[in-house]
Amino acid sequence: MSGKNKTLIFVISVLILFSVAILAVLKIQQDKEIDIFKEKSFKNIQKSYENTKKKYETYYINIVDNYFSTSTIKEMIRNQDKEELYRYAIKTYAILQKQNTNLSSMKFYSPDNNLLLDMDNKDLDNAKKGSLLVQKVHKLHKQTFGAEQDKDLVLYKSIQPVFYGEEYLGAIELGINIDYILEDMRSFANITGAMFIMKKDSQSFELRYKNVDSMAIVDKVSKKSEYKELENIQTRKGLIYTVYTFNIEDYRGINIARLHFFNNVTKEINSFEENLNQIAMFLIAMTLISVIIINSGVSRSLKDLQSSFDNLADYTDMIDNNIMIVDTSVDGLITGVSKRFSMISGYSQDELIGKTLDDLKSETEGEELYIEMGKALEKDKSWDGEFKNHTKDNKPYWLSVSASAKMKDNKVFCYNYIMHNITAQKQKEEMVYIDELTNTYNRKYFNDIFPRMVHNIKRNGGCVNFIILDVDDFKKYNEVYGIEEADKALVRISEKLKDSLRRPDDYCFRLGGGEFALLYRSKSEDEGYLYAQVLKKNIEMLGIKHEGNRKYKVLTVSLGVVSREKDRINDEQEIYTLAYEYLQRAKSDGRNKVIRALI
Repeated sequence: MSGKNKTLIFVISVLILFSVAILAVLKIQQDKEIDIFKEKSFKNIQKSYENTKKKYETYYINIVDNYFSTSTIKEMIRNQDKEELYRYAIKTYAILQKQNTNLSSMKFYSPDNNLLLDMDNKDLDNAKKGSLLVQKVHKLHKQTFGAEQDKDLVLYKSIQPVFYGEEYLGAIELGINIDYILEDMRSFANITGAMFIMKKDSQSFELRYKNVDSMAIVDKVSKKSEYKELENIQTRKGLIYTVYTFNIEDYRGINIARLHFFNNVTKEINSFEENLNQIAMFLIAMTLISVIIINSGVSRSLKDLQSSFDNLADYTDMIDNNIMIVDTSVDGLITGVSKRFSMISGYSQDELIGKTLDDLKSETEGEELYIEMGKALEKDKSWDGEFKNHTKDNKPYWLSVSASAKMKDNKVFCYNYIMHNITAQKQKEEMVYIDELTNTYNRKYFNDIFPRMVHNIKRNGGCVNFIILDVDDFKKYNEVYGIEEADKALVRISEKLKDSLRRPDDYCFRLGGGEFALLYRSKSEDEGYLYAQVLKKNIEMLGIKHEGNRKYKVLTVSLGVVSREKDRINDEQEIYTLAYEYLQRAKSDGRNKVIRALI
């Protein structure tokens, strides 16, 4: 064998081994990214599922507070006046079922656990006893939630105790057809699914409800005997779905239904595989080019080598135009960016050079994330997480980030960041944090952002201001003017509150009913207090008529205010507790007041 052929075989072998190694590493990385994608999707679906249940728990509480808290209705329940109670409640029941078609039952129970009234069958025997859920309420005198199977339906029930002063009168049971979970998940999170209910006469499940477009995936799920919490299923047409399974148990811990949510991941998985195939074809092409170079002599080799470099340049351009990459120096200055990142950020590549990643972050993003990333890169030389940035024209966007430290002679000489745009996914997630009626943030987002802002100010300086306010005599307003007018009033008040916000990191929350909270920064504690006084006056000047407010004849609010500069902050719980105490003092002192300290 000639020396030329030996060289050719050696080079080919090395190139093949090199190509196989690269493809193996890329395949492992691809599988890891797919697993991360599925796990994030599962957590988002799980979060949406829990939020949907909590939404209806709040709905139950508001029903009882708004419709069954008057002394008249409580007298009917105390006297067990079934006829009068039915005449009063049937109108309310009809209104509520019109508002929420999933409301399927309403029942009243006496303290001895006998059925007092079933709104769907008022002539039902009063000797019928309440379930274990109802017994639990009789015993503990506390609200209870749980699922229960009723014939071919699964209802999510709320049983609430009813008191007249200190006297326990019994319980009100409300039941919502649990199909609502699938309906709401599709409406608010664009997630489809199917529900199977346990047959009472066997241990098998049967399909009860679906809102997925393809029956093929439902058929696949229905034929399985064992289910994992998270798994992939492929249909005959080649569609790939990730299936997320949740079991629904009743109050005895018995599995009575099963929910399957479907996420079509065909596009994502095919995209990963297509990228891998492109790289494989590139490596094969490079191997063939190398063979041609060795086999054709020096002059021909130079031409082919140029062609190889041209192909490599094309591949580099493909990466530059399609993948977001940022390189920074050890001290954090951006030294290089891909065209794709430049396009998403709105800055030119020249404008980005010399900036830091911190310069691009959203004003609502705290410093904790970047401190955590710095520590991880220093210790582990890698970090995975998410950034919320703003574009050049101040529009937010979200990135999934994989960062790594590049080493030379055992020292870090730069950092490399590979990013994916997850803005659409994050915008869907943020819908979970918005109050549907007022379009303000809800309590869930309050619980998330409140401690973060307090800790940020405590560490970096400034003055945090927290206002908790409640619409005065709002229950009377509800009774006199009705739910529709009450909702309109809340919307007008919330709009006035939102209009008062001055900075991107000032927040307005609806905590429930007529209760709102504001969280904002100021230069001093006195400035925060004056802001609250102006806010109170502005709401009064809306002039929303309220004859039940004997003193002012319009809707007013009472406010509890806590302002704390850095050195006077202990924790967020102390601030919340004080604000709530001040609110109660404002109400007891005659309402339409701002209180910031107890005297």
